[in-house]
Amino acid sequence: MRGNTHRVPAVIKRVRSLYSGVRTRTALAAAAVMTVCLAIAGGLLLLVLYRSLESTAETAAGLRAEHIAAQLRSGDFDDLESALLATDGHIAVIQVVGASGVIRAASNGAPRSPLTAVALADGQARYVGRVESATGEEYWVSARGAVADGAPVTVLVGVDREPVEEIVTVVGVLLAVGAPILIVLVAAGTFRLVGAALRPVEAIRTRVASISSADLTERVPVPRTHD
Repeated sequence: MRGNTHRVPAVIKRVRSLYSGVRTRTALAAAAVMTVCLAIAGGLLLLVLYRSLESTAETAAGLRAEHIAAQLRSGDFDDLESALLATDGHIAVIQVVGASGVIRAASNGAPRSPLTAVALADGQARYVGRVESATGEEYWVSARGAVADGAPVTVLVGVDREPVEEIVTVVGVLLAVGAPILIVLVAAGTFRLVGAALRPVEAIRTRVASISSADLTERVPVPRTHD
């Protein structure tokens, strides 16, 4: 009898420790897994977004350079439409550079020196990529070769990188703010679900605590699922 009486507190302590420890460990594990998944998914999302915006900028710059080159082939600089040299939300700078490096035509506010030292033959096209101007601004530049007034020229069209980086930064901040909230919700939900799953164990613990040496015929409750 005395041996059974001494075992009861030990059993209660062990069951209580198991009940609370499992809930905490499971919630922390769920939070850790969610953190890793969100970090990987967020990084991939930002990378895909950045590459997609860069590809859109490359396409816009390439098309503008192609239109300018076609206009130059059919006429001269005097016939070049002003709309083709205009900047907009995508196109930030346009330069038509001669073979000697002299800028023959440019958009308003364009740097006075060529964006890049690229010379292409008529009909050739190249995506130069990221270029920093002499004034410190960064662009994504596309180049296309053409002929104007019987001389070879290279059309350079640059897209400003700053708006793209701003968009990616805003998305990154939103992810950084929303991710911790989601992690806390997952951890709290896991903690509650595990607690509900272990509630029969708590019932067993309570019944074991009520069993005394005076009445050893009492039995612990069996869950409805019989597990």
